[in-house]
Amino acid sequence: MLRGDLHFHSLYSDGELSPLELAKRVKEKRIDIACLTDHDAVLGTKEFIEACQEFSIISFPALELSTYKNGEPIHVLAYFKSFDAIGKEFLKYLDEVKIQRYERMKKLVENVNKIYNLGIDFKDVEILQPNMLERPHLAKIISEKHNISMKQVYEKYLGNDNVAFIPSTKLPTEDGIRMIHEAGGIAILAHPYQYRKNNFVDLMELDFDGVEVYYFPASKKLYKPIKKYCTKHNLIITGGSDFHRELDIKHSYIGSGEFTSPFIEKFIERINSL
Repeated sequence: MLRGDLHFHSLYSDGELSPLELAKRVKEKRIDIACLTDHDAVLGTKEFIEACQEFSIISFPALELSTYKNGEPIHVLAYFKSFDAIGKEFLKYLDEVKIQRYERMKKLVENVNKIYNLGIDFKDVEILQPNMLERPHLAKIISEKHNISMKQVYEKYLGNDNVAFIPSTKLPTEDGIRMIHEAGGIAILAHPYQYRKNNFVDLMELDFDGVEVYYFPASKKLYKPIKKYCTKHNLIITGGSDFHRELDIKHSYIGSGEFTSPFIEKFIERINSL
């Protein structure tokens, strides 16, 4: 029986390990298929896939695209047959997102300083990540400077409903799905258990190809109705840990879930048909 993990992050977004270190971790956990899904970026994709090939691990280019619907961030996992098959216009868009995130971080720092007088220096955040500045990087600086937990940082200053928060994108979810399809990929709804302002069935009216049913940080009892829905509507079923770093209370660790056969074989078949 094959085992898989199709959702985790590297230091090219808000994770802490390099693509090579992640590939080694995947090997240690005896995972048969793994995909690196950095936020709005494929900067570490080639390095990860090449390492997986050396370890005889199946891997495809992938990322987690940030979109927005009904005032809530919706994440869409995109998977492609090969790196060269990814549409050039889509790659150009990802380059633009990197610049937008940089400017967004400047504004986030400005907001928390102006609203909460936290005294954060943008340079301290910037130096943490030369590739893609994200909210956890700012949260880490706030946590260390004010000696509070990351959880408290999000509750007090950086949560989605906080006055200082700025969405990473305003890209409508339906447009994000369309862009993925036009770029030659499949679009999977990430962690369906996290959304509060969008109903699952309503989201499924969009042109998703499948759902990340086996989202390892979620309670297993939540899997059954989503899995049943996907089976009824012939949607792809995937699974992932959303691993970011060690001792991460919010996410799980690589290889911790139950994404196995026959769903893995069906996923591979769909990717190879692109």
